[in-house]
Amino acid sequence: MGNYGNTMDRWYHRGVVLIWPRALAFANRAEADVSWALADLTTRLAAGDRASVRRDLAGMDELWPRVVRSAAIRLARVLAVAAEVDDAPTARMLLAPFPIEDVTPAVAAPLSMLTERYAVPWVCDLVTSWFANRTPSSAGDEWHLGLPELGAALGEHPDVGRAILRGAWARLRRRLSAHTSVAPTSWTRAQLLHLNAPLAAVLRAATEQGDGATRRDIQDLLMSAEDFLPTVIGILDAARSWPAQVRSAAGGELAAYARGRLQDRLDKPEREPGDWSIAFDRRCTCRQCQELSAFLADAASQSHEWRLVQQRRDHITSTVTQAELPVAHETLRQGRPYTLVLRKTDALFTC
Repeated sequence: MGNYGNTMDRWYHRGVVLIWPRALAFANRAEADVSWALADLTTRLAAGDRASVRRDLAGMDELWPRVVRSAAIRLARVLAVAAEVDDAPTARMLLAPFPIEDVTPAVAAPLSMLTERYAVPWVCDLVTSWFANRTPSSAGDEWHLGLPELGAALGEHPDVGRAILRGAWARLRRRLSAHTSVAPTSWTRAQLLHLNAPLAAVLRAATEQGDGATRRDIQDLLMSAEDFLPTVIGILDAARSWPAQVRSAAGGELAAYARGRLQDRLDKPEREPGDWSIAFDRRCTCRQCQELSAFLADAASQSHEWRLVQQRRDHITSTVTQAELPVAHETLRQGRPYTLVLRKTDALFTC
């Protein structure tokens, strides 16, 4: 293309100059590279320069939690730094953002060193803050499995082990107790099934650590509702691999309870062909649920017609569906209010 003129190139350059006070140099580098920061702190502490470490860590209260959440920091490294810095407020600032799930048997040694440096009450208060930091429940469930080993590794500081154990049980207790306020369904039974292994681990840890109050509380709650019978059986199955003394103390009473409940079920007579009664564990106390319970308990009644406004119809049908009762329902859209028709099904004789 010989008619083209000469070309012209233009370059545009922009630069940025970042200026910060020397006092913030460590904080800026730590936010960019936390591994460098921990290595730098460790080196200076090994040289006995605690003063400069405390000075650099001062004022990082807002920055450090963000660094912990965004970077994969091993708690063991921070525990070692917190113990050597020999300053309780600075040590708490470094450790408080971690979740309890980071406290595993692998960190027992530095956690013991921290306890010797700052005393048991200080560490127990720190444990409380670790439990307040949320993590996905699935990760928490798996964490519980290491509690027996963690308690054994903290043998020289049993109060710290008990603080962790009781915090773990309090978390599981809330989840277990929540099932007593809802009707048992296949979904709730599946959720309980996921708690078998964590509960077994907490019960074993309580027994091995000699925490009789926690062990008793676990056993009492598990035996407080028949909904928990499959959970009890699951724990007893896990206990077969435990040492005999631990298995006897933790599972002896649970085994007797399970045998009794299963024998009660076996002793029940078979359902008569004309018996249409349905056992219903009613959790709602409203007038409609009372009437529903009466219909379900009536051995001779197979159907029930009920004029109800939509809100109450929805409540009853939702109750029947969620409880997975062998009851069909339909709405006759004639007249006002419409009529809800409930019919017990033949599935009653096979379930």
